[in-house]
Amino acid sequence: MNKKQYTVAIVEDNRGDFCRLKECLVRYAGEKGLAFDCRHFEEGVSFLTNYAPVYDVVFLDIGLPEPGGIRIAKKLREADRKVALVFVTSFSQYAIDGYEVDALDYVIKPYSYELFSRKLNRVLSAVSLNSGTDVVIPLTAGVYCVSSEKLFYVEVVGHKILYHTSDGVIESHGVLGELEEKFRPYGFSRCNKCYLVNLRHVKWVKGNVLRIGEEELQISRARRNAFIEDINQWLMNGGRDD
Repeated sequence: MNKKQYTVAIVEDNRGDFCRLKECLVRYAGEKGLAFDCRHFEEGVSFLTNYAPVYDVVFLDIGLPEPGGIRIAKKLREADRKVALVFVTSFSQYAIDGYEVDALDYVIKPYSYELFSRKLNRVLSAVSLNSGTDVVIPLTAGVYCVSSEKLFYVEVVGHKILYHTSDGVIESHGVLGELEEKFRPYGFSRCNKCYLVNLRHVKWVKGNVLRIGEEELQISRARRNAFIEDINQWLMNGGRDD
């Protein structure tokens, strides 16, 4: 079986820091059964020259020489709004600068592998959410594939399962509880016994009602706390729409 591979840019002028970060990625890949295609840039200008949005994650040193990490990050965001940007810094107080350029997280030098791996868990979860994952819907005669990004919510009506997508409603069959377990890693949460919703499409929550797309769905009293916790966790993991 092929390993899941991520393309990573490391923009770091200190050779020792680059090697340590790469060591952490190699160790993480070995533990998780993944692969990282790492590309090293010693300064920001060469990184941005002829930039193409091919990276899943960019590790960017805030303390780069002029024009500096923050200015490089701003230029990066002009070219690529979706790449997961992670700041590398020696001082945690500088991490607040990341909000201006939509940085997903930051790592502090010198690198602690245990902390690094926890942060990378969150980063790769966000990458998976933003990239979308194909959902295979069983039909009477064959299957229907749709990106999870295009799936708003799943509804159970009697013995039917209805997939509400941007392409319309797809009727299928199944058990909502099993779908909940299957879709949870991709940012879905159960708001009541009838609905499994895609958190990326939730516009607001007011009391026991949520807005998803152009529809309002009920949140059951029994599930509300867990549902709100799922939303908060999803946001902490970097989930967001442009």
